[in-house]
Amino acid sequence: MPEPKWEFRVMVKGEMNSDPIESEFFSTEHLDSVADALVRECIQNSLDAGLPDQTVRVAFRLFTENSNKNGGMAQYLKGLQPHLTAEQNGLIKTHNPDDPENFLVIEDYGTRGLEGDPTQDDDFQPTSTDIKNDFFYFWRNIGRSKKGASDRGRWGLGKTVFQATSKINTYFGLTVRKSDGKSMLLGQSVLKTHLINDNKHSPYGWYGAFDENFALPIEDQPYLEKFSANFGLKRQGKAGLSIIIPYPDPSVEIKTLLSSALLHYFFPILSKNLVVELHKDRKLLIIDDQKIDQLLKYVDFSKSRMTKEAFQDLFSLTRWIHLLSPNDLIRINSPSALIAPNGMKT
Repeated sequence: MPEPKWEFRVMVKGEMNSDPIESEFFSTEHLDSVADALVRECIQNSLDAGLPDQTVRVAFRLFTENSNKNGGMAQYLKGLQPHLTAEQNGLIKTHNPDDPENFLVIEDYGTRGLEGDPTQDDDFQPTSTDIKNDFFYFWRNIGRSKKGASDRGRWGLGKTVFQATSKINTYFGLTVRKSDGKSMLLGQSVLKTHLINDNKHSPYGWYGAFDENFALPIEDQPYLEKFSANFGLKRQGKAGLSIIIPYPDPSVEIKTLLSSALLHYFFPILSKNLVVELHKDRKLLIIDDQKIDQLLKYVDFSKSRMTKEAFQDLFSLTRWIHLLSPNDLIRINSPSALIAPNGMKT
């Protein structure tokens, strides 16, 4: 296997200069917080990728300088440092490699992982095909998606929240696929067009095993085991996706993650289709259908359009719905997926 490394493509003379703008969709001017967007994106994608008859479990683990005893993150950022300190790279604050290591790990279970051919670099195939290359659309696309009409996230921009959550606009993804059991690791860093030693570099950088300029996932098992140990991953061969975000935004805290999970995903939690775990400093908080009511006391309702009492009523309504038999339900036809919905007129 080629030695894993970071690489930003050197641009050629005359090539169009363009800086990524997709992170603007996740600026705090448009959202309650980065943490809120992160929870919504992670959980919706995990639910979309859920395996039949399995409860989806999503774990958020915050590692601070106190809880991270491995101290192994620096080795995976080493080749990235010249780009993080380059002028006009787009970072709000110049990165100091001596800053205390802290990172966020997000892992899902009961999902299929990123299926598909990792060498695919285009989607010029018949639109009628049912094949979904999750790997291709997750890693090699921005603003383009092949999710179906019933999927919760469809536009291919949501995953940008991973880079937006990192103060160095960087994240890693390790997946284990349900179909073949293969483990694969890639990393991505999204900056702006920047100069290093008079060479102009593309905004998109990759961490992987390279075939010339094409980033391939790392599949060497001993390397992946070391990586997993350094970041405290708990995957242990189970299908799903693990995201590692170095230096997460300060708004990503247990309280904000808890509030977002309760407010946006109470229905699948009460339906026993989803369990959310929150970890920090060896402390664990589980959000499931049994504990969800008592956890409402930790939610800051000052930023919500609804009151605590209104959510308790929604919880009761959800539980009542699940007591109904199929014969009690009135089914209506689904709207066409080919026609955009019209706004309600008053």
